[in-house]
Amino acid sequence: SDQEAVIVTNRHVLLYWSEDSYVTFFHGASCGGEILWMSEKEDVGFLKADLRTLTEEEKLELQAVELVDEEPQKGDYFFMIDMASDVWKKEIYEGQILEPLMYLEEFGTEMLYGESCFEPGMSGCGVYDMQGRYIGMLTGGTQQNEIAAVPAESIKKYFITE
Repeated sequence: SDQEAVIVTNRHVLLYWSEDSYVTFFHGASCGGEILWMSEKEDVGFLKADLRTLTEEEKLELQAVELVDEEPQKGDYFFMIDMASDVWKKEIYEGQILEPLMYLEEFGTEMLYGESCFEPGMSGCGVYDMQGRYIGMLTGGTQQNEIAAVPAESIKKYFITE
């Protein structure tokens, strides 16, 4: 709504949330918020951002993500946008899905597993197919350019049922 937005991010990001924390959007506008819910099973949480402090112009630039209709496939390409390093100089990283669902011991669940560059601090950023549709949320990566992302289907399950 024009009063609030629900934002999905990683649980490990929200563990550091405090009353002084704020959300910064892609266009530089920022606002406060509060934690709605965090999963105990997967690295997923929801934050309610208070949009009342944003101007009407800033609100108009916000958009909901479009979810994919079909499951991503092995070999599909994706992209992520690094806004963590410098909000005014966004970096786009392209990658390829190695496994759409792969059990990853470090996360204790099935994740989207891919190959891509990334930067520390990008946790919670969207992973998009090449048409710009949301397929998951970056959760972690290795120095060998492996990434793990919570699949959009898992996020939808929590958002709808919790």
